[in-house]
Amino acid sequence: MKIFKEVLLPITTSLATFLAVPYAVSRGVVPLFSDSLLWNSVCFRISYMVFVFILLQWALLKMLRNWFVSLHNSIRDDKYLIGRNLENYEDKIVSAEPQQELKAIQASGEVVANDTTTPPETGEKELDDGDEEIRRSEQETVIAAYEGEEQKKEKEEETLKEPSQAIGFDVVG
Repeated sequence: MKIFKEVLLPITTSLATFLAVPYAVSRGVVPLFSDSLLWNSVCFRISYMVFVFILLQWALLKMLRNWFVSLHNSIRDDKYLIGRNLENYEDKIVSAEPQQELKAIQASGEVVANDTTTPPETGEKELDDGDEEIRRSEQETVIAAYEGEEQKKEKEEETLKEPSQAIGFDVVG
């Protein structure tokens, strides 16, 4: 049944449409308006080409519509979208959520695996110091990025306080 629905039915439907619609128009509709046998024959001969041309134009219009919609959405997003989160960008910037979870666990008093209050064993001190420096620099990067976003939001809120400025009109008077 799945083969019938997914393979045979679409093929049969499209072939029947390609054959039946031009034939029905040329043999059913055209004779209602014309009694000439020559005119009926010409309409029958060109009806298939006209139908294919109409289908190609329909497909082209759908593609153009999709392209214009995506262009409109990208322009709108570039202009008005604020605060889009980057996905799969953990390699360069560590997300703030694990840091917040770590602070919450430390505040609750639970034991943390990398607790810095216990002295490290010998031989691991150099690695821990290097890891702490890396972790500290990553935290500073995250904080700087967050503060930069906050400053952008505040600046945009200040510029859009008056409704006339949001639309781009100058108020005279």
